[in-house]
Amino acid sequence: MPAASIGIGYNLPVCVFGGLSPLVLTYLVRAYDNPMIPAYYVVGAAVVSLVVVLIGVGRPAADPGGAPRRAQASRSARTPVQRGSTPR
Repeated sequence: MPAASIGIGYNLPVCVFGGLSPLVLTYLVRAYDNPMIPAYYVVGAAVVSLVVVLIGVGRPAADPGGAPRRAQASRSARTPVQRGSTPR
């Protein structure tokens, strides 16, 4: 289920903002008779991204909330098997 939530969380904004952008920007360019509207849109998106990055810098990664640790393998399990020899 985590893969579905990541997929929906990524694809829904891509559809809304990426899919509707040409329609909205064409309307705004015609309504305001300003061909610079798409540039303002890109600058606005860049500013929002910069703010999000600056807020996130320096924060520790989220704790997965009690995910079990993997058991460490014994030394014999980590030793590579040489060709021609039988494993112990």
